[in-house]
Amino acid sequence: MKNLKLIFQAATVFIGTIVGAGLASGQEITQFFSTYGFSSFYGLLLCAVFYIIISSIIVSISLKYDLNSY
Repeated sequence: MKNLKLIFQAATVFIGTIVGAGLASGQEITQFFSTYGFSSFYGLLLCAVFYIIISSIIVSISLKYDLNSY
């Protein structure tokens, strides 16, 4: 249970600082990508994949160097 609490804390900090409120709520995504119609789906997908890759790299580096301060 303690491990789950630590995971939740790290995820909350990550979402709050990196993602931000506009992106987490979907408002920013809707306003930016919906103006281009259905073709914007490809851009959204590309951004999501890129975001996952970059986030994974950041987490890997912080684990490798035992960084515990956010």
